[in-house]
Amino acid sequence: LGLVYLSLKANVLKDEHGDWKPIGDPTEAAISVLCKKAGLNREKLQKEYKTIVAKPFDQEKRYIEAVFEKNGEKCHVFVGAPDFLNKKLKVDHGFSKNYHDLAREGLRVIGVAIFEASEKKLLGNALLAIDEEVRISAKGSILEAKKAGFKICMLSGDYPETAKEIARKVGIFLEGDKVLTGEDVEKLSIGELSQKTENVSVFARITPEHKLKIVRAFQSAGRVAAMTGDGVNDAPALQAAILGICVGSGTQVAKDASDIVLVDDNFETIVTAISEGRAIYLTLKKVILYLFSTSFGEVLVLAGAIVIGLPLPLVAVQIIWLNFVTDGFFVVALAAQKPKAELISKEELKSGELVDSLMVQRIITMGLSMIIALPVFYYFLNDYSLDYARTMALLVLAATQWFNSLNVRSRYVSVFKKGMDNPYIVFSFIIVFALQILIIETAWGNRVMHTTGLTFLHWVLALALSTSVIWVEEARKLLTRSK
Repeated sequence: LGLVYLSLKANVLKDEHGDWKPIGDPTEAAISVLCKKAGLNREKLQKEYKTIVAKPFDQEKRYIEAVFEKNGEKCHVFVGAPDFLNKKLKVDHGFSKNYHDLAREGLRVIGVAIFEASEKKLLGNALLAIDEEVRISAKGSILEAKKAGFKICMLSGDYPETAKEIARKVGIFLEGDKVLTGEDVEKLSIGELSQKTENVSVFARITPEHKLKIVRAFQSAGRVAAMTGDGVNDAPALQAAILGICVGSGTQVAKDASDIVLVDDNFETIVTAISEGRAIYLTLKKVILYLFSTSFGEVLVLAGAIVIGLPLPLVAVQIIWLNFVTDGFFVVALAAQKPKAELISKEELKSGELVDSLMVQRIITMGLSMIIALPVFYYFLNDYSLDYARTMALLVLAATQWFNSLNVRSRYVSVFKKGMDNPYIVFSFIIVFALQILIIETAWGNRVMHTTGLTFLHWVLALALSTSVIWVEEARKLLTRSK
């Protein structure tokens, strides 16, 4: 064990607070902890043994190699992947069997073999098993990300059985999924590999070169690839990915090559960040949809009146009222809604554009439904005064905008199923309704806004007709869901 300790580049040291802190590769640091617990002192060992060769971990060979001398006798030390050691050094069969048994339990297994300098006589061998810590939140975050449409893959240097079992514990590997090894990745072209990515959730015995090829394969398959890494050799893959994510404990080279650095090394943070980003994006789409559809409806009503030779249904101050007061409250309400605790479904974010074809379709249908204010204006213009007809048109247009704020919250989910999930919209309804009464039923409001008082029945009629914007959008949603 002392020779193994000397072979490692990593260590555990006490920081300024007296706490133990790992330095270097996590796996090597874990072995260093074992050596510390066994009472070994690296400084004493370095005085006892002379270092002849000290090669760091080789990504291709998958092991550390070192030669030490004591009293004229040399020892050749190998520390690394048991299957690679067995392939090179032909360690006995028990070594291999025990390794496979431990790997199936999800343990990360490190092999140790010590030979004489000639590598002919085996002086000793051992297996060191590390139980990987699985964060309690990891499985929940992974399942949540999968529900939201993400495909999550594990890229590991571990033995396939070990990687597969760890991936199973956290919900990455499911029944029916496949495992590809580094050898498989090398044999396949990027095009062939891209065709296999759909069913593969674990890549084992992977080198940094393989990571770059895997990223390009996913991109070739039309996916937006995000990559996590921490080592110097991960930099090419981190740069090649659309989103490179480095853990806070990673090397500076990896951090410089990344777009995001996770200071807490926690996968849950990635999921939370994606959730926030999707919420902001969806909020922008809601606000744009609301403003465009209501403005389009107003334009149709005004243009329609001009075309058929009617007086303008609204005067300038009433148009300003609709755009600044009515729209203003609901825009703020839509923007202020807190994102859901879980990731927003991919169905709500089908397009990567702020204004997509479905949004244009919704703007047109919602805007057309608001033209109901024009026949209302025409009817009351014949039987009542111009001010009365304009007041009815103003109330109908304002109320359709109120109800339209309920429509824009989801592309597919019914207003009645979604319920009142935004308290800010409820508050806005109360405020704008009170203000609408103020400008219609008070002498001050009549003078400033050029309105006149309405009967109770006409209030009810205007509000009932204004719900047409909901029924038209509900019909569209039902048709879309049926498809």
